[in-house]
Amino acid sequence: MLILKLIKSTYQLSKFFKINFLYDVLFLEFFKSNIKYSSFDKNKKSILVLNSFRFTQDLDIIQKSPEFNILFLNSKWHHRFISIFFGKNLQEANHFYQAIENKNFECIVNIEGSLDRLVHKYNIHSFLSCSFTYKQDFPIATYCVKNKNVKFNLLYKEFLKDEIILNETINRYKSSQCKFIGHTIFLANKTIEKILIEAGVILPHQSKIIGSIRFDGIYSKKRSSQQETKVITLFSFMHASGLLQLENKHHFTKNTEEGFYNLFHNVHKTMGYLSSKYPKIRIVIKCKYGGNWFEAIDDVFLREFKKSVKEFKNIDLDCLTSSHDLIEQSSAIVCFNSTTVLEAICFGKIPIIPVFDEALTKYFNTNVFFKKYFNLLNICNSADELLEMIQEEIANPSQKIELEDYRSFFKEYIFKYDGLATRRFIKELCNEKN
Repeated sequence: MLILKLIKSTYQLSKFFKINFLYDVLFLEFFKSNIKYSSFDKNKKSILVLNSFRFTQDLDIIQKSPEFNILFLNSKWHHRFISIFFGKNLQEANHFYQAIENKNFECIVNIEGSLDRLVHKYNIHSFLSCSFTYKQDFPIATYCVKNKNVKFNLLYKEFLKDEIILNETINRYKSSQCKFIGHTIFLANKTIEKILIEAGVILPHQSKIIGSIRFDGIYSKKRSSQQETKVITLFSFMHASGLLQLENKHHFTKNTEEGFYNLFHNVHKTMGYLSSKYPKIRIVIKCKYGGNWFEAIDDVFLREFKKSVKEFKNIDLDCLTSSHDLIEQSSAIVCFNSTTVLEAICFGKIPIIPVFDEALTKYFNTNVFFKKYFNLLNICNSADELLEMIQEEIANPSQKIELEDYRSFFKEYIFKYDGLATRRFIKELCNEKN
């Protein structure tokens, strides 16, 4: 924070005395100290990645491409630096770009000369982020739009937009007045493209459909035979799954009549029963993050078994392990309204989808994904069926599936499953004129 205060003070002094050089140099040094890369070739163009922690699976694959230097800006410092101009109310997420905002305009004027130096220093071809909702990206995006020599692109990370929530998603984006300020937004499928165009977030010429880069990582692996180790993995889900909005505006609720509360309760309760019945089998409950998600799971175990989930020795609550690694080692996979449905199929494993309680009644027609392809998945319509299906997978693992049968499924959600999404992405970048 001391460095940030120094930067702000220097800017104020340089503005007062009309000597912007001092501020520009300090800004450049600040950024240089917060940019990381594994290698740098001065003869190559560079891509400077923002908010990298939000799309690590894609970036791990992109880094292997030789065409560009891939640089990473420290996300925490990026956010803090921009916040000294926006004020203390700036949040990391849940802020949408606005077409005109005075504070943003002032900020871009402040740092324009400094960004010129940064672009020259690292031979930057483009900046890359993963969402148009990160307000901390706005000054850099605006700079790029004004500058013909550098691009601001997005590899959009949100692509699981089932057609069942298409209109709802369009209306939400419209009401939020979201705008993509930049050059190209790389998308996984036509559904999300349709949503963004109809909601007025992007113009048709700004989008490129390339598929999902993270799936290239699966494609490059050989599909191994069933693992000898017995592992059950539940990819946990929220009460607010499927774009539901809860009254408390959060992802979880205490109201048993709201969201997928009962489905969540009964699916996680089943994991407790399995833990007791198969004490030597490892059970992983994978969440996107810990905190209140872990607390919601623990609440189920306390209610049903009168003890914390942490007391179940063969159950691991996990928010860190790669979903790909878990799928590979699992003999039974349970997921709901999640990209892990697609990922499991790519690994040759048919996941079990719990469709009961609210998923079979209250929200079946409005918030349950993949219904068009239920004939290709293992669907269970009760907690008892879920228990039976998992036990069957443990005793008699399913045979490998034919991916050709899922061609239409892949086309709708990830455009193509051919291992070439990264090449399409790099090709488009190489074709961009600076």
